[in-house]
Amino acid sequence: MVDSAVDALTVLALGLPVDVLVTDADLQGALCCSQLAAEARLMRPNLGIVLASDMNGGEERAPLPPDCIVMAESNERSDLARTVREALAVCAS
Repeated sequence: MVDSAVDALTVLALGLPVDVLVTDADLQGALCCSQLAAEARLMRPNLGIVLASDMNGGEERAPLPPDCIVMAESNERSDLARTVREALAVCAS
């Protein structure tokens, strides 16, 4: 687990093992969630990407790379686990 999009990209750049990137769809800062997803996919084409969203917004975000999964934010670990398994399955195919 890391604290920022820049840290996440650093982990990927260092080649550390990561199967799925899970991030907040409302991520702000130097890299928004769309930029993080796009950069991560460039570094790791088979990386699973999950964006957790409160789904309240209607805010526009830049297009996401193919096969990114947007899930409603949930406090249920089973929801997150199911979505991560889905992301792993998409990338394995």
